[in-house]
Formats: sequence, C-alpha cells, structure tokens
Amino acid sequence: MLEVLQRHEKSLAWELSERGIGYYLPLAQRIRRHGGQLRRVVLPLFGGYLFVAGGARVESELLDRQEHPEVIDLIHVADQKRLIGELASLQAALAHHPSLGELIEVPAGSRHRVVAGPLQGIEVIICQCTGRTVLAVNVLNRAVEIEIDAAMLEAA
Repeated sequence: MLEVLQRHEKSLAWELSERGIGYYLPLAQRIRRHGGQLRRVVLPLFGGYLFVAGGARVESELLDRQEHPEVIDLIHVADQKRLIGELASLQAALAHHPSLGELIEVPAGSRHRVVAGPLQGIEVIICQCTGRTVLAVNVLNRAVEIEIDAAMLEAA
C-alpha cells in the first residue's frame, strides 16, 4: 500500500497500469460545483492511498524519490488476506453504490454479515451512535457508509 501526495493518486495509478504493475484505486462519484454549475467528478475514495501488488522490485522502484516524488511512503500490511477481503468487499459495494462517502474513522459498533442482495457475504458494522451501516477498511482505519435493509443482515 502506498501513501501518496493528495491529488496524485490517479496519475500514479495510470503510470502503474502502463508498466503492467497491479494496483487498486477505489474511486467514487461526487457532485462538485464549479463555475456555478454542478459537475459529476470521479475521485479517490481514500485520498492519499493507492493499493499496489508487487514484490521487492516494485517497492524499490516506487520509492525512488527522483522518479516518483509523489510517493510519500510504502506501508507494509501484515494481514494481506484480511486487506484483500476488505478491498474485495469495498469493490463490490462500489459496483452497486458508486457514490459512497468516506467516513474519517471506523466507528465502534456491532459486526454483521450481509446475507442477501448484491453485497451478500461482506461484513459490515452497525454504528452504535447513529445506527448507520458502514463497511470498514481496517488497515486505513477508515470506513464508507452504505445503505442496507436490516432484513439483509445477520450478526457475525
């Protein structure tokens, strides 16, 4: 996982794609006012982060400050299996809700599993304070809010 300068995520992702390096950059649609008009834009869901697949060669290449000044740091993730599962859940949620909004941190709450519908199988958190349903990406300590009918949930 890479920490990159804000507003450089998509350009670095494009470069990685051209080099054949695997990456995942979750994107979400937003409505922004520009010049008095509303415009639909596609922005990184987690600004400043890009998920990269690769070994030591890719790591050393990306940490070359002269070639990639936009890369701040390489963050090693100990539990790769959990991260991949969380990102797969996030990808499924974005496929059905392209305008998910990021929450700053993962709220405390009870864990539930979605048992029906297009998000079947993913684990979510019901926030204790507001009752909102969120999908957590624990490695970033961030979450996105999603709408799910309570009948589609069971305690995990």
